[in-house]
Amino acid sequence: MPGRSGSRGGAGLVWLGLGRHFWLDIHFWVGLSMLLLVVVHVWLHWSWVTGAWGRLIGRLRSPLTWLLIALMLALMLLPVIIPSQYSAEFEAEHERLEEESNPPR
Repeated sequence: MPGRSGSRGGAGLVWLGLGRHFWLDIHFWVGLSMLLLVVVHVWLHWSWVTGAWGRLIGRLRSPLTWLLIALMLALMLLPVIIPSQYSAEFEAEHERLEEESNPPR
């Protein structure tokens, strides 16, 4: 279906017999699990992380370290801080496509 992919026209798409909302839930939980695994991995190898940081950047308490940590946190939180805004045309088109893909039974 050309022109009907993504969030605008993806309503009604099915893969392996499961709809996009199911796959959204799977995507969320797999992503959360990966984040947890990364945190555990870094925690298990913390002595290596601090040694490598010390060789590459400098002391852990240096101003450069705090600046880099603040920058990384700001970049990670940016998508959460910026509100999503959709135009009225986008919302109307999205509603129309949802209704088309889910006809009344």
